[in-house]
Amino acid sequence: MPVLPLNAVIGKYRIERLIGAGGMGEVYRATNLQGKTPVAVKALTHTGESGTALARFRNEAVIQYNLRHPNVAELYEYFDYQGIPCIVMEFVEGRTLADVIRETGGLEVGKALDIIADICDAVSYMHAKGTIHRDIKSENIRVNVQGQVKLLDFGIAVDKYTPAFTRQGSSIGTPGKMAPEQHQGLRGDARSDVWALGVLLYELVTGVLPFSSASETGLRQDVLAVRYVPPQKRRPGLPKALVRIISTCLRLKPEERYASSGVMLREVQQLRRRLNGQPRGQIRAVNPAYVAAGLALLVLGLLVYAISSTTKTKDSTGDSKGLPQAGSVAPTSSVSTADKTSPPAKESSGGPPRRAPAVAANPSATATPGPGEGTPVVRSEPSPEDQTTIKVTTYDGTANVYSREGRYLGQTPWLVTGPAGQTYEYWLRRDGYQPLKVAVQINVNKKEYLFGLEKN
Repeated sequence: MPVLPLNAVIGKYRIERLIGAGGMGEVYRATNLQGKTPVAVKALTHTGESGTALARFRNEAVIQYNLRHPNVAELYEYFDYQGIPCIVMEFVEGRTLADVIRETGGLEVGKALDIIADICDAVSYMHAKGTIHRDIKSENIRVNVQGQVKLLDFGIAVDKYTPAFTRQGSSIGTPGKMAPEQHQGLRGDARSDVWALGVLLYELVTGVLPFSSASETGLRQDVLAVRYVPPQKRRPGLPKALVRIISTCLRLKPEERYASSGVMLREVQQLRRRLNGQPRGQIRAVNPAYVAAGLALLVLGLLVYAISSTTKTKDSTGDSKGLPQAGSVAPTSSVSTADKTSPPAKESSGGPPRRAPAVAANPSATATPGPGEGTPVVRSEPSPEDQTTIKVTTYDGTANVYSREGRYLGQTPWLVTGPAGQTYEYWLRRDGYQPLKVAVQINVNKKEYLFGLEKN
């Protein structure tokens, strides 16, 4: 028997039908009568011992209400109906990702990377706000009718203000998706969510879970031993870089995983670019038709220039109408375009800074050198008090730092000092890894850039 009356109006919401139920609550589809929009209403049906369930429910509402991200279901309101706590949130029309995986038996690699990139971006946003989800799984992700994924269910999420709801040494979560430290009764941190993202990516590309023992004891032992069938065994032909991303997430020690979902996101984005035919350093093939058109325009331009030059020469020997008037200055191309400073490159959210376009430097004015001086991309004339220092680090060990021209500068962590808006380019190198060209933009609101190198 549903705890909320169907077809009844509660406040500004008409409760229409029950769409899901669990041990702690029920979820209904409803309509906001003011905006005529569909919403989901979640009602707490079990208060638990000493009000712990109620405290968790309120904590869930507070955490989700403060999250605003396109891949996170939005929470609108919290209210009580005849003593039953309810939260109202965005209604995501569509199926769970678990249903999609079950039907397909594993997604095409490109689609799987698109989905995991969106979820990584959402989780990275949460981590930046100090929130840990702790229950990332395909059942808690819905795919709406537009194909967009939405992360749901923040029932066991925590932030810095969340009190301890469970006894020390107790674990809470989904056993097959929980990180080893969660199985050991620890609260977990951002790297615990990274583990869950690795489990999710494994499931997306293989159609099965890496840890799926029928017994709870066996499941826990497999997780603590990190014992699972490699994904390439279940689905031969998977890109090596994808297998490496999964294996980096599924490491026993948290410090050996990606430091955050943001770092994982950058790895996923690099792989997506490579699979789309845009590996780093590769020059795109040019359409021959474009080349022919460009050459034709070049020839035409040279012809016009030749005719113009001949005309000017004739005019200069006859009358003065082709000469500049007294007191005027003829335009010249000797003025460097670098004197018109380009605007600084904007920083994109959830990923590495965009590389600013290279601009010819004015030899008479260069940026003030600092401890991390590299090759400046955008010219500037800062005063000493405008200098800001940003740290460049690599999450999987130190790397050698070189200037854009190849001059050795030192090792990470590397300090870069310059004016706000200035961008410097470096090469990061490490034996056994592919060189990585990075752009570091000075930003007063950013203290560190974190990069990852790919193995050869």
